[in-house]
Amino acid sequence: MTHRRRLLCLLPIGLAVAVGAGWWWFARLQSLPFKIVLKGPSAYSGGRGVSGGNLVVVSPKPGIFFGTVTKPDSEEQFTYVILFRYGRPKSDGFSRSLQGNCTNGSYSSESNNAIELDGKRIEAVYRFEHTAVENESLTIGGESVDIRSGQVFLINLSDQATVYRQKNLELPAISSKLESPQDVERLAEAVRKSLESQDPEIKAFLRSVDELTTEPN
Repeated sequence: MTHRRRLLCLLPIGLAVAVGAGWWWFARLQSLPFKIVLKGPSAYSGGRGVSGGNLVVVSPKPGIFFGTVTKPDSEEQFTYVILFRYGRPKSDGFSRSLQGNCTNGSYSSESNNAIELDGKRIEAVYRFEHTAVENESLTIGGESVDIRSGQVFLINLSDQATVYRQKNLELPAISSKLESPQDVERLAEAVRKSLESQDPEIKAFLRSVDELTTEPN
């Protein structure tokens, strides 16, 4: 076989290898891990206050978005926990933004926080009134909810419609102050483990994207 013919024979093989490598790289790029850990705003004074918009996303696991309240003569506790699934990020990652604020006045404390991931919005508003009879309210996704019916919410951002499912489950104690993103991440992991142990639906919901796509038929 002449040198020219050998080159012609090797050329299709080279192209096939290049195409295969290209697809492998594209698939790998689509599944690259990413991590977002944000400590949301907070407002405290006089032994009371609120925080909100604390966010932990460690792909390919679903994300956790939560807020807290400290009432007079009480330990810090959760106001809401939103567990959310999301699609695979684009090759250049998620477009994302976090908005919100917390206030702590003489008569009330309020956290108003929202996050957007690739145009999909998650929002929560919590208000605690400092009256003789304590009164608190919670709005999730623009809809008022009964906080006594549960503070855990599930949402799949990959769905066409934004639907929150409310769950009445026990949330873990907050043993230390949220002073850093590391504190937020540790607490989010405690939430994940606690909820998984209580509810089979939560356990299935919190499975990673990779676990779902590799599940046998």
